[in-house]
Amino acid sequence: MRRRSPQRFLVLFSLLTLIIANLHALDIVFTKDGEIILGSLVGPVPDGVAYLVFGEERVLNLDSIQGTERDLAVLAERLLQVTLRDGSVLQGLIVDFDVDIGLFIDIGFGVLTLPTTAIARIVDPVTVRRYEGASFDAYSFGGVFWPVGPIAAYFGFSWQAGAGAEWAIPLLRGLYGGVQLSLTGLDYLPDATVGYFMAGVKPVVTFKYLGWQTDAGLLGRFVPYASFGAGPVYIAVSDPAAYPSSYGSITFDLTLAAGSYIRIFDGLLARLEGSASLVMQQTTPFISLGVNLAIAYER
Repeated sequence: MRRRSPQRFLVLFSLLTLIIANLHALDIVFTKDGEIILGSLVGPVPDGVAYLVFGEERVLNLDSIQGTERDLAVLAERLLQVTLRDGSVLQGLIVDFDVDIGLFIDIGFGVLTLPTTAIARIVDPVTVRRYEGASFDAYSFGGVFWPVGPIAAYFGFSWQAGAGAEWAIPLLRGLYGGVQLSLTGLDYLPDATVGYFMAGVKPVVTFKYLGWQTDAGLLGRFVPYASFGAGPVYIAVSDPAAYPSSYGSITFDLTLAAGSYIRIFDGLLARLEGSASLVMQQTTPFISLGVNLAIAYER
């Protein structure tokens, strides 16, 4: 049996209280996907709760509601977008609302009055972007890794660095595709004069959990993710005692990673992850575990 969350009961209790207090007062409803609804509470219905919005009844699922407010002044504190039924978009501060007259919006060089029949949707663009996730992000990372398994007898604690970029895939909220470039330096234990380096490029698929994005508290700064990448890698060897002294080969790299983006402020994030990598070889595969720290920019 599915357990009902305390938050769901709290929202329902708040709505029932509003019904008893005043059936005809203006309610401001904030949804998790960034929409702002101005209407009068009608009451609970089987699929959620009904509101009378601009003369039409609209049913909202309880799980979609972030919160409710009665004081219209809260809308004057944030820049909102109003989409009209003709497709045009206005951005400004909502300073007043009257059911019979319409919406009063300050667009910076004057206050416009929009009749309710002309309004299609009101949204908070900041909440919308956080709910949907960034459309693009780029990052630069550095970290350390250590070989595991039989190969650990020959290679020690080593370093890695690189950069990457990801784009949102419209098929699924939180799904991203991108590419990552990496450079790895290995510590060859039997002979310090021998140098091993790996340079790779691989497509990466990432899934970000965006469920915390609209949380106003500390939790809203974290975006957990998991990723998988696979692509070619070039292994370069430098050995002064060998002839030729430099040689290399191309093989294949598989990498799994999981971690979290940590929002520093809008547009700039830190990214901390753990990774496991397998580089294919003819005899023993090169398996390693690593930790990376990155700085990321998103928009």
